[in-house]
This record gives sequence, structure tokens and C-alpha cells, in this order.
Amino acid sequence: MQGEPPNSNMPSEREKDVNSVDGPPNSPVDACISSLNAMGLMDEADSRRAEAARNSGESLPAAAVRIGLIPPSAFTTAALDATGWPLLDADEAATLDKPPATGAPQASFLKSRLAIVAPAPEGLIVALADPFDEGLKRAIEMSSSGPIAYRVAEGSTVIAWRRTVLEGGQRLTAPSTEAASGEAVEAMEALLEQAARLGASDLHFEPSPTGGRARARVDGAMREIGTLTSALYPSAVARAKVLARLDVAERRLPQDGRARLELAGRPIDLRLSTAPALDGETLAIRLLDPEGAPGKLSALGFPDEYEAVLRGASKAPHGLFLLTGPTGAGKTTTLHAALSELNASERKIMTVEDPIEYALPGVVQMQVKTDIGFDFASAQRTMLRHNPDIMMVGEIRDTTSAAIAIQAALTGHLVFSTVHANSAAGAAIRLLDLGVEPFLLSAALIGAGAQRLARCVCPDCAVPDAPAPEALSRIGAPKDGAYRRAQGCHSCGQTGAKGRVAVAEAFLAPRSFAEAVRAPSPSETGLGDLTGATPLWRAALDLAARGEISLDEAIRVAPQPTE
Repeated sequence: MQGEPPNSNMPSEREKDVNSVDGPPNSPVDACISSLNAMGLMDEADSRRAEAARNSGESLPAAAVRIGLIPPSAFTTAALDATGWPLLDADEAATLDKPPATGAPQASFLKSRLAIVAPAPEGLIVALADPFDEGLKRAIEMSSSGPIAYRVAEGSTVIAWRRTVLEGGQRLTAPSTEAASGEAVEAMEALLEQAARLGASDLHFEPSPTGGRARARVDGAMREIGTLTSALYPSAVARAKVLARLDVAERRLPQDGRARLELAGRPIDLRLSTAPALDGETLAIRLLDPEGAPGKLSALGFPDEYEAVLRGASKAPHGLFLLTGPTGAGKTTTLHAALSELNASERKIMTVEDPIEYALPGVVQMQVKTDIGFDFASAQRTMLRHNPDIMMVGEIRDTTSAAIAIQAALTGHLVFSTVHANSAAGAAIRLLDLGVEPFLLSAALIGAGAQRLARCVCPDCAVPDAPAPEALSRIGAPKDGAYRRAQGCHSCGQTGAKGRVAVAEAFLAPRSFAEAVRAPSPSETGLGDLTGATPLWRAALDLAARGEISLDEAIRVAPQPTE
């Protein structure tokens, strides 16, 4: 028998200590845990958490992978060294057939175990995501009459093989309640993997009377990527709670947590939020790629005019610069890119964020914790006591945080922040609405910007569009543009959109703007006319005229003001 399995002479569960390794001294699982310790990935506290979460027959390091304590790739590397087995990668797995009808465990036996059992000329190929699952190995050996060639496989490889070979690419469903727990692990991991490969910003699980559905937000639009039965949906949500170390039993109150998993070949940070709903719990998972942290402003694809304003604001010795836009418009990404360029040894930069999406080396970043009273206002007061050169406040939400930001800007600090408004000029109106005195605002505000993300026309299914000249004239669009629209295809998931482009406006406040802010009852339109910036709606129509976005998308993302 090729690739002999590790020694099965294991102690009983009662003989094990929680803090001990998962087998006798010098056993393969012991060697695996030692390797993980050497990598700095699994200490005693992690061992205790994994022990508490172990399923029947599951090894300690495999449980640690399942609940997100260690990356799957690290476990696979350690398991390969500990067992001496070869690796079964995804390419080789794709060539394997279904297990024979006799002489091997049937698929139903393996529902809750990450294992591949496939025929081979020499007998059977058995690939295990947990090569230390002694019960599973014994069951396979007892039901097999021929030799077995063991392999180590990552869980994602096993799941992909089973979806394509055993289940023919069917949607995620659970055949029975008994299998729900194991299937939930596979379902959640498969859906997260799919969302990461699609480049989704977030993944939503929404309950229904018959189970639930999973939808990913790709390029700003929701796309259904899976359905789950009533037996599987609660277990999948529970699996997510375990990942984020939330209270699995609490279903009546919202909970927030975070986790990190390796998805689509790279580490992904997850921000999870649960909430009670009519038919169960709803779950939203934000996917953040630490390796995709913003770099230079020039890499974000902004118009030259917008980038020039941001750079001009960054050179100011002090003052307040505001960004506006809806949730998901990339405001935090823009501010982080600006801070990255300002980050230098001679400057002290501090931020307060909710949540911290990207780590900025050399920048002091603080996380809002409202449950203990550490809100934006409290964090801003703390920052001022540390006397930073540059401050970034994730959002100005109330009168207190607005007043502190103005105070900081007037006392020698350069402050970047965001507010919710419809345009760049609307940022000033928003602060006035929050109670900021006009004379203080006019003295502190050095400029503002507004941005949106518009969905690009899919290049694979785009066709020329010919809007009526009267319609173009009515909305102020160029009459001689190269307009395009998309019909939907496999490449774009039948949405007609692929990728996104920034629509933006920004200004550095001229003297006339400051004077208008101090005037009685300033209007957003009136202030906007004084900025000299290309309005958002005009920038969107120009993109449509160049064929980058559809005319409908331009009107949706930045409609012309009616004021």
C-alpha cells in the first residue's frame, strides 16, 4: 500500500488533555502541530479554541483551519511534511473519476468529510483534507479490497472535485439534516471562494421560508450565486459565526465580527454582520483584500482634474478637506491613497475609522468602539492630544465630531474626512446643517470632492447605441458621442456591466466660495457654480459619450440636479 497512513494507535478522547497535541508523542499529527507552532500560527490558546470546536473524528489542526485560526495552505504544507504523502492539486483532481459502485465508500458516507476517493490503475486514490482523521481512513480501508494511494488535498480542491464530478455542478443543497453541518462548512467555503474569485465587495445571505439565497455584490450590482435549503441555511450562518467567534446561540440581536481566510489563493479579511429577519438571520460579509490596499492616487484611475485637486489639498499646511459620496463609492480608498503619499518620517499621521479596512504602515490607526463609548468624537479628542500633523476622520456624523474637526483644522492640523452629501459643494451645506458656524467653516474648509463608481459597459457584448437627439439635448449630453450599451453575456454574468470607473468632481475653495458660505441661506447649486469644477452629472455624461458607460448608467449614477 503506497503512502502508509499515520499510526492509528491513538489514545481515547478521555486520555487527551486540551492543551496537548492530537496524538502520541512524535506522531504525524504531533509533527504537524509542531510545524504550525514553528510558523507562529498555532499557540496554546488557538489549540484550546480548536479543541472546543472539534467535530467527531476531526483532528485538532483541521478544526483550527475550519474555524479560521490558521490558513488552509499552511495546514496543507505542515501535513505534507508530517505524513510524507504527495499533494493532490486541483489539476490532477480534475482528471479523477467517480468512485466505483463497490469496493469503496459511497458518496453519502463522505458527505461530512473532505475526502476524494477515486479509482486508479493501482487501486484507489484517496485524497484527504484532514490526513489525521483516523476513523475515516479505517472506514475507507475496511471497504476497499485493493491497495490505496494516499494524498493530501486542500479542502477547496476536494469541494471543487465533488461539485463537478460527484454532483455535476449542482447548486448548494442539503440532502439530509444529518449532513447539514458538514455540508454547511463546504457551502460557506465554496460561496466565499466564488465571491472572492468574482471580485465581489461583499456576500449576502438572505433567509426565506424555503431556506435562503446567497448574493454577491460584483461591480456594485447584486448577483445571485447560490441557494441553500432550509436544512442548510441556519448551519451555514452558524458556520460564519464560528469563523468570526460570535455567539452561535444568539439569533435575536445583531452581531458584528471579523475573520481572515485564504480565498482565491490569497488572504482575505472578512467583516461579518448578522441581523434578525422575518424567516431567520440575515448575514452580510464584506470581503477586503489586504494585498489590494490603495497605493498611489495615480493608480486609482481618477480624472486628471480630480487628482490635481486632491494633490493640492494634500500640500496644504492645515485645513479641512471633505469627500462625499454614497456607501461603496471608494471614499476611504481615496483617502488612504492620499495618506500613503503623505506618509513620511517627518510627519505624524493618525486616523480614526469604522472599520479599519486597510493597514497603513507608519500610520497610527484607531478603531471606533461605540459599545464602550469610544466614538468618532472621543477618538478625535484623543488624536488632538497626540498632536498629529495630519488627521483622517472616517466620517463626520454629528455636531460634536464636526466641531472638533473644524477646531483641529483651524489650529494647525490638516484634516481629511467624509460626509454624506450629493455633491462636492454639498459638503459645505452638510456641515452648516450640523451646526458649524459659517465664519468658522469658510476659514477651515480648503476644498471638497465627490465621487461615484459607475459600471462600465461589458466589452464582450457591447453594441452601438443611438439615443434620440432630442433626448440627448434634454439631458445636456453631447450629440456626437460614441454611445454604447450591452446586451448581457456569459462574461459579465448577463448583467451587461464589467468593471467600474470613477465619476468625480472636486475643487479647492476660492475666495468667492468662502464668501458665499458666510452669506445668508447659501444653496448647494449656488455654491457649486462658484467652484469651477466639472459637475458630476456632466462628468458622467462625458463618460457615456466616450462609450465607457451606458447612458442609462450615467443618469443613474449622477442625475442632473433639479434645484
